[in-house]
Amino acid sequence: PRRYEFRYIQKIPVQRDPRGSMFGSAIGKVFQWFYDKKLWATVDPVLSCLQLVEPALCEVFREEGFDPSADPGYRSAVRQDMATFVPPGVETIRKLGLVTAYSRAEANLSVLYGSEKHDMTIKLGGRADFVHSQDRADVCIIDGKGSKHREKYVDSGQLIWYAVQHY
Repeated sequence: PRRYEFRYIQKIPVQRDPRGSMFGSAIGKVFQWFYDKKLWATVDPVLSCLQLVEPALCEVFREEGFDPSADPGYRSAVRQDMATFVPPGVETIRKLGLVTAYSRAEANLSVLYGSEKHDMTIKLGGRADFVHSQDRADVCIIDGKGSKHREKYVDSGQLIWYAVQHY
């Protein structure tokens, strides 16, 4: 309750340790690349994803301004966690059929609505982590909260908003 009061009511700035979200950001990046680079079509998708762990960690560390040499044990632990969780993630994606020609990662669902009568255009923005569809009619939208933004864009109507934008 105190943390909630300080953060949301009194709006006291909190010094954030980036290590708390780097795993989520890095694994999200690996799975984004899984779709963007069509790694699901490679001979060994698990190995292809595991080969991207180090580049993903380097990119996340750079984005966060984190010097991994300051805490080498942390880098090793995150690398080990990635090696543990990426393979079952790929298998889960395959088992649930979340790989199709219509699968997208970091899907930009932004749309423009305009009114000639009022000479006005409005942009309704949104970006979902993953959008999947077998036939474009039955759509699955997934938006996780494992990165540094997990507390920023949380809204109970968020997936409904994304669905309306997608439609």
